[in-house]
Amino acid sequence: FGSNRSMELGVRKEIAQVQAPQRVKSIREHCAVQLVSSRSASGQAHSVLLTAAGDVYTFGTSACGALGQGPNVRQCAPVMLRLGAEVRIRQVAVGARHSMFISDAGAIYTAGDNCHGQLGHGTRDPAGNWSPKFIDVPKLVPGDLGQQRVRLIAAGDDHNLAVVEDGRLFAWGANSNGQLGIGRVDDQAVPVPVRELQDTG
Repeated sequence: FGSNRSMELGVRKEIAQVQAPQRVKSIREHCAVQLVSSRSASGQAHSVLLTAAGDVYTFGTSACGALGQGPNVRQCAPVMLRLGAEVRIRQVAVGARHSMFISDAGAIYTAGDNCHGQLGHGTRDPAGNWSPKFIDVPKLVPGDLGQQRVRLIAAGDDHNLAVVEDGRLFAWGANSNGQLGIGRVDDQAVPVPVRELQDTG
């Protein structure tokens, strides 16, 4: 229930808002274990639903691939994410314009906007912009975090946190206000450990 201006509720696009809870008919046979939604950003909002079977359904609006279904998607009905058919997913999280998925094996996949390096991929071009600008199908996060078994993820608008099996916290993405907790204020495209929390138990 709520606003459906960006088709983030999984109901017909003609419906602008829903004032009371209602079942999404196209996925009523599935047992949902997690549903996350982004807040509206520039007329874009999206939702990600995880089922008990590890399947992922996405719906809403994204010009930068946050639904994981391609580059410019306006989808009112939930559509199964291809990644969920290939890899069993056990947790999902969304930022303002990006999505994250943890597999049963503890690997993180990301899709969507990468303007602050929040996908965990890329480098800065000579103008200081992150490249790639977005990823429209989920892609495995490489580097040190890619070698760890991730237990838990959380997403801010443009940054992410992940806890790995040994208890360490990794952070990446937007950091202009120090929200990553790494002792500096530059954006990070590579997940880095939050060292100040490593020995606190």
